[in-house]
Amino acid sequence: MKGCLRFIGVFVVVFVVLACLPVIPVRTAPVVPRPIYRLKVVSLVSMFGGLFRVGSSQRWEWYTCAAIPILLGIGLAISLYISKKWEGVSEN
Repeated sequence: MKGCLRFIGVFVVVFVVLACLPVIPVRTAPVVPRPIYRLKVVSLVSMFGGLFRVGSSQRWEWYTCAAIPILLGIGLAISLYISKKWEGVSEN
């Protein structure tokens, strides 16, 4: 039980840190006739926070949808690694 709570705590901290890193590619453009979309790298926080922003449009491509589960998988792997290392240190 203690190990599960430790893993959850570590995962939350790692996910918050990863959610603030600008690593997700999104195409953005101003809302005008015939917009020109430009590739921009944003964080999860700004991507979902900017969904309802007036005057800006986001276009998700296949690599945007692929980057989100990859980021979650990286966070899970880092959390597992840290919690296993932390568990080994606390036993000694």
